[in-house]
Amino acid sequence: MPADIRSLSPDELLAHASFLRGLAGELVGALPEEQRTVLYLRYFEDLMPTAIAARLSVPVKTSKARHKPRSRQRTAWGGFGPVRARRVSGGAPSTSTSTCRRPKPARLTPAHPRSACGRA
Repeated sequence: MPADIRSLSPDELLAHASFLRGLAGELVGALPEEQRTVLYLRYFEDLMPTAIAARLSVPVKTSKARHKPRSRQRTAWGGFGPVRARRVSGGAPSTSTSTCRRPKPARLTPAHPRSACGRA
């Protein structure tokens, strides 16, 4: 993928888009039927996991689990899309496919009105 997509001509953009469509088709086609079905319902019919679960008569956790391979497919794209492989210490690419998340800030006040040591 070029460093600056704005430098491509219209013909190059069309060729690149065609390549990406073909790659997406191959990746989705390689998934088992039940996972393809969940992806279709989620992205083409715009259903949420609870509605997908109801449509397929499966538990919500099952519909979410069948949607999970989507993040694994991002890795197979070789860095296309919102998630890219990143280097970790040692120089090896990370296998994490989650989106970048900031760590939660330290809590400055206790969760309850009284702290564990009895102070208010």
